Amino acid sequence: MYVLGIMGSPRVGGNSDVLLEQALKGAAEKGARTEKIVLNELTISGCNDCTGCNETGVCVVEDDMQTILPRVREADYIIHAVPIYIYSMTAQMKAYLDRWCALYDAAWKWQKEYLPEMTGKKIGLITVCGEQDTSICSPTEDV
Repeated sequence: MYVLGIMGSPRVGGNSDVLLEQALKGAAEKGARTEKIVLNELTISGCNDCTGCNETGVCVVEDDMQTILPRVREADYIIHAVPIYIYSMTAQMKAYLDRWCALYDAAWKWQKEYLPEMTGKKIGLITVCGEQDTSICSPTEDV
């Protein structure tokens, strides 16, 4: 079992990071191989909407996302950890998630069917917020 943690906060050691570390620690204690990726330490451009990945299944933008996508495909479980900034996820997490277009089946084009290797994956979300009204997390939770 491979559990991939994606840390979307720019603050290493902050609440999102601490909670993700605890989740990965728990998975490791159960025998999982774990890995954490800190998005803020990488260069990830936004999606160019070039549709290149719709034809090839591979994102054509050359940046650090090229090293992340194979690990996303390989992982059995993916845990996203991100704080809420101005009623949404961080820019780092948004750029990363927008690039998931390369994980859609090119044969299905805009119907957004995931590639077969994405089927059955479990994806979790850890989100933290400084507001008492937790409904402001809803836009991030709905992604």
